[in-house]
Amino acid sequence: MNKAIIFTGLLLGCSAEHNFGKGEAGGVVAGGDGKIEVYPTDGVVCETMTAGHTSTCGFRVNSVGEYDLRLLSMSIIQAGENAGVKVFDNLRPADDTLGFPISIDAGAAEEFIFVAAMSEEGTTTGTIELLTNDSTVNDPSPGKIRIPLSATAVDYSGDGDDTGESGGGDDTGGDAETSDDTGGEVEVSDDTGSEG
Repeated sequence: MNKAIIFTGLLLGCSAEHNFGKGEAGGVVAGGDGKIEVYPTDGVVCETMTAGHTSTCGFRVNSVGEYDLRLLSMSIIQAGENAGVKVFDNLRPADDTLGFPISIDAGAAEEFIFVAAMSEEGTTTGTIELLTNDSTVNDPSPGKIRIPLSATAVDYSGDGDDTGESGGGDDTGGDAETSDDTGGEVEVSDDTGSEG
């Protein structure tokens, strides 16, 4: 009987020291989902460009959760159209050393850029879609978030001139009217103080 009690005590001691039979991870904390915040929060509006030119646009992805945010993929799913050609292109991390999937530490951020090109004046819209490990986003499906895009081009080539020709008045200092509506003469003077 004493042998059985001693043997049982030894087994209990070993089990307590080495965690036999327990499902604990021994101090390893399991990871969790990241949390994303995109800035600007209401979408990217590219700077107005001159038709025939390009504009580099950008946005920032903030990791605002307790755990690291992972960006699994990112793509332009609606590239807009101007004169029959896609407008938004060349989406990439601003830091060209990064490749997907991208991990963003909790509290950190990464910037992303793309190009907008328009050959004719007008406004167009598009969309970027990000796939993340953030389970709180669901646009259009779990882990995905969409960013609206907008670009405008203007054509400055048809604007008027500043020579004062044609139209209401000019800035050339031309002749002043020298009669009034009574038919009498009007005295005209210049800005030197001498009489005309």
